[in-house]
Amino acid sequence: HIVDLDAARLGTGSNREIIANICKSVSAFVQVGGGVRSAADAKALFEIGVKRAVVGTIAVKEPDKLKEMSEQIPLAVSLDAKEGELAVEGWVKSSGVKLVDHIKFLLSGLSLENQVSREQASKALSALIVTDISTDGMLSGPNLPLMIELVELLNGIDNSKAVAPELIASGGVASLDDLKQLKNIGVSGAIVGKALYEGKISPAEAIKETS
Repeated sequence: HIVDLDAARLGTGSNREIIANICKSVSAFVQVGGGVRSAADAKALFEIGVKRAVVGTIAVKEPDKLKEMSEQIPLAVSLDAKEGELAVEGWVKSSGVKLVDHIKFLLSGLSLENQVSREQASKALSALIVTDISTDGMLSGPNLPLMIELVELLNGIDNSKAVAPELIASGGVASLDDLKQLKNIGVSGAIVGKALYEGKISPAEAIKETS
């Protein structure tokens, strides 16, 4: 999971060459966020080996763009929330939109009533990355009640009409036990940042314990 902070702030992919080298050097699935604002941005990432693009603010402010972007590369929608409300533009602004309400809105776009295939629906929104701002970087543990609520929401999708996206938790992960708890409640994956930098979690051990 890579975030191009320069692209996020400046709108230019100044780290794209580095990202391309990462994709060539590892066998891991690589997803990239930061500055992905158009179908052209999505296509450029796909062409350098990225498997999934992460979009954030645009999914809240201009969700109509998601379909065109998803035709270039599978998308993960990153939603950042505090006290149940979405934040945008680097957490600086509150959107005034409830997290759960917006997820329901995005999922409604997966309806197959308009002859959209299951494959197309899955590609359009392959994952939801939900960050609890209040726990991010705090090493205090993830917001389990929120994740349980979202797992139940996704499990309630009618599989005959839609393909549920993966749920990836972000924020607060500090230990292997946190990862195990997230797995046990049905979360598909987790983003680990500060705990890795501070040596609290070994990537190899984490993969072994949660696979």
